Amino acid sequence: MEAGTTRQRSRGELLRLCAVAVLLLGVVLASLVYATSTDGGGSGQGVGFVTEGGQIDEVQAEDSRSYQRSLEYFGGKSAVMMTEMRRWFAGLWHGSSLALLIACVAGLIAWGLLHAAKIADEISLAAHPEASGRDKDGPGS
Repeated sequence: MEAGTTRQRSRGELLRLCAVAVLLLGVVLASLVYATSTDGGGSGQGVGFVTEGGQIDEVQAEDSRSYQRSLEYFGGKSAVMMTEMRRWFAGLWHGSSLALLIACVAGLIAWGLLHAAKIADEISLAAHPEASGRDKDGPGS
């Protein structure tokens, strides 16, 4: 490429650059979230403390046996399962789970952009076969 000429990038190249940028940004952001996460601490809203093996752990109200029994008595097994699913979903937005979620979403978006770049290249080659350096009939014809 000469110094005086400018080359316009194809859509496929731009999509690949965007994919790399999204992936790098996602990994950096996930690393920052993971490095600053505090998964170990309690919320200070526990109902009691249990000492196991020299460790003192906070017990949440939802973890107590009486709460679990009452929930199952009044709502059945489905209420217990829905409560556990709600707590799991709420936990996705905190700490290292959030970092993993960010990294996975960034990877999925980057994969989609790479796939779109491949399709854009195929469309470009089909529309302009002379750009590939060979005829549509193939080499040797």
